[in-house]
Amino acid sequence: MSRVWPPPIPTGGIRVDSARDYLDVGALAVGLGGWLTGTVDHELIRSRASRLREV
Repeated sequence: MSRVWPPPIPTGGIRVDSARDYLDVGALAVGLGGWLTGTVDHELIRSRASRLREV
């Protein structure tokens, strides 16, 4: 796959289990707002943020 410039930053529907796939094919970054903060459960947000560190 040829690289595009500027590199894309996909958003919408991205989850931690698919973020690496986007980065591996050339995305500069990914937007995970809804997946990360779409809850009022602060412990769940902490857990999700911790998982993101592994990506």
